[in-house]
Amino acid sequence: ALGDNLRSLKHVNGFPVPMVRGCMFSCTYCGGGKKAQLRLSGRRGLAAVPHEHAALEVERLRNQGIEVFFMEYAPLDDDDAYYIRLFETLRARGVDIQADIECRNLPSTRFLVEFAKTFRDPNLSRLNFSPDSPSQERRRGLKVGVPMSDNLLWTRLAEMERIGVSSEIYFSV
Repeated sequence: ALGDNLRSLKHVNGFPVPMVRGCMFSCTYCGGGKKAQLRLSGRRGLAAVPHEHAALEVERLRNQGIEVFFMEYAPLDDDDAYYIRLFETLRARGVDIQADIECRNLPSTRFLVEFAKTFRDPNLSRLNFSPDSPSQERRRGLKVGVPMSDNLLWTRLAEMERIGVSSEIYFSV
């Protein structure tokens, strides 16, 4: 998916910013999941860069001419608070940058609202989703993180449209 993002954003200076390390899932098609993280690093959960430090890094990138930063959405303990605090910190610091975020599961409505307030250019900022398969039945059969139901996915996409958040969906299986 990152390759697609780079193709569609060729004219933009972008840079990836890893804010959370590790994985809370053990998907069948991935070698870097929860079990591998435990074996490689001894880490039992996700480890996040403190949001103040992450905001400083994003601000530093913006000051160097980066227009869009790429990151992954991995909610800590099924909670969007880390990202919401990050977005609030970026706004408080006056950092005018856009974001392209890879989402392996669906963020909350509050996350969407805060995202729209922080990253106001829908042509450059977006959320990318992979429900893994276009078939809900197939998704139920895969051992993946949080299988997305069609109903929840369509509901969240409608919310995004209403709020003004751009999105892209792709399928990995």
